[in-house]
Amino acid sequence: MGYTQQPAWTLPIPDGARVHSSQAATAIIDSKTITLYSNATGKEIRSVTGDEEIAVIDETSIDGKPGIVWLNADKTKLTAWIADESNAEGKLITADLPAGATVTRPSAEIIIKDSQTQVFRLTQEGIKQYQSPQGLSPWAFTDKGLVSLGYDVPSEVTDPAGQAVAAIDLVSPEAGYSMLQRISIGNDYAASIWAQNLNSVTDQSQVKLVIHSLSSGQPVEVIDGPLQSLEPTIDSTERSWVIGQGNDLATYGPYIFSLRTGKLQTVLPNGTTGLPAKGTFGLASAPNGATYIFQGTEAGYTLSNKIILAQSGSTLITQAGNRVVAYPATLS
Repeated sequence: MGYTQQPAWTLPIPDGARVHSSQAATAIIDSKTITLYSNATGKEIRSVTGDEEIAVIDETSIDGKPGIVWLNADKTKLTAWIADESNAEGKLITADLPAGATVTRPSAEIIIKDSQTQVFRLTQEGIKQYQSPQGLSPWAFTDKGLVSLGYDVPSEVTDPAGQAVAAIDLVSPEAGYSMLQRISIGNDYAASIWAQNLNSVTDQSQVKLVIHSLSSGQPVEVIDGPLQSLEPTIDSTERSWVIGQGNDLATYGPYIFSLRTGKLQTVLPNGTTGLPAKGTFGLASAPNGATYIFQGTEAGYTLSNKIILAQSGSTLITQAGNRVVAYPATLS
């Protein structure tokens, strides 16, 4: 699939404003006001003004529907929007966050955890608490429920009351290897690092990056390499698995994986740094400031004079200077 050079629509970006595009809509954020526009037509859907500046914005899935979620400056209040067939302006959801809460997106959905490690899910009715199963670490939401992980025990999918609805028996590390680190779990796949001799692992130790299917528990992709190629340092606690816009791709170090198949799609060239993917476009930056696009197994090419914001349906949404410019797809 390609994209025409003739824009489908354009939008001006006010001075000082920023843009966020997702599957649900395109948003222009100007201080305390967020204005939502249709990805298909570029027409305004609705405008929302809060009491504080908007600090964080991300896409999410809410009860299976694409949505946009944002937090106020002190991260105590969450607001979300999803399209609603019965209301042209869509549905707005607001909720006060629990004290000390963090909001992350380890899968298609966000997950909310408070300072007591209690877990909450964003629904169309607001945030709903989920009881975490004992002995396991809550990680992400899927369409079946809360996925929680443990070591040397089956992982579980549980309902809001903490009752198991499914077990996920991920294949144990192969002979001579042990679990070094869980990287990610969500969507349909889990990612882990296996290593030998856990007490003497260094940056140069050869390890295995393993992508498991959550349905079968079996590895669908295994990559061998030095730990340094996967994480900046052995002591790094930062999870660098980054799910791209649209939940099509995930980037981890120099590797780009398909979240549709779990397979390795692209290895970024030396000297480039992976950026969050946009739809089926993997992105990387070079030291000279250039941005490169990688789609499928094709060699990367330079993106000139524009920034890819999102791939939504049959529309590619970009930023060129102080304008949002959307291009329709072609079959050629």
